[in-house]
Amino acid sequence: MAQARFASLAIGIDEYPQGFYQGDELPLKCASADARRVHAWVSDTFPREQSRHFAFFNAQATHLTIKSSLETLATLQNLDFVLIYLAGHGRRTANGANFCAYDHPQVGQGVDAQFIDDALRRMQAKNVLIFVDCCHAEAVFWGSEFFSRLEGSRCRLFVASCQADQLAYEDDLLKSATDASGSSLLALALFEKIDEAARLRSEHVSLDEALFPYLKRRVPALAFNLKGRAPQEPVSGGLSRDNIYLPIAPSTRPPPGTFTALLARWRSVVTTICVLPRSRS
Repeated sequence: MAQARFASLAIGIDEYPQGFYQGDELPLKCASADARRVHAWVSDTFPREQSRHFAFFNAQATHLTIKSSLETLATLQNLDFVLIYLAGHGRRTANGANFCAYDHPQVGQGVDAQFIDDALRRMQAKNVLIFVDCCHAEAVFWGSEFFSRLEGSRCRLFVASCQADQLAYEDDLLKSATDASGSSLLALALFEKIDEAARLRSEHVSLDEALFPYLKRRVPALAFNLKGRAPQEPVSGGLSRDNIYLPIAPSTRPPPGTFTALLARWRSVVTTICVLPRSRS
């Protein structure tokens, strides 16, 4: 495997403080597990001798911690690839949407386009890829200048788990025999594609030709089948000079099959156990 200078940040929040939730929002269960899996994957693929990896979960993932971590990534030199993964609650605002840090109610400000632009304005990496897995995720990037110019980079790309007017779903029934944490629909599809490439002994997966199209097919199908035909359509955006490849290695957990989740859900209905679908709103 080629030695690459790789840096990453994984944020997962599903244990927000008391009083955080509003209206009909339901608590999350899978965001921190998804982020831990992303962190484990990049740490295994790119050991710390060549790379830098940061991960913060739940109460660790404050507004200041996210900001300072992004700023640190932006100042690291000679990086081939930066991957950022944010999983948690999202809320619409007048001009877009916020990804909510753990202390969102106290700070009164979320991770939005301006936040990302300010934190990454000194970014020197050749390739930058950001995943935001929350409700209304597309609107988190509305008005961002960072993704509208390359400034010497090969790519600056983002993946939002859903369109601005949609919810992003997770399901704690999407689990394997060795991991009971469940998964978001986006994270499930992401690791399905990564694991498929790993089984084929590929060293990378094309973003534009393979990963992005797969996410845009698979996630809507999962939402339709598992969430009562609810719409969830991932959005990708940004700029790239050519076809960009995400370097990959075998992940630490096999993806749960859709049949497993459907069978578990059928059994829950038969036994009169009601499982509410949760959205990352």
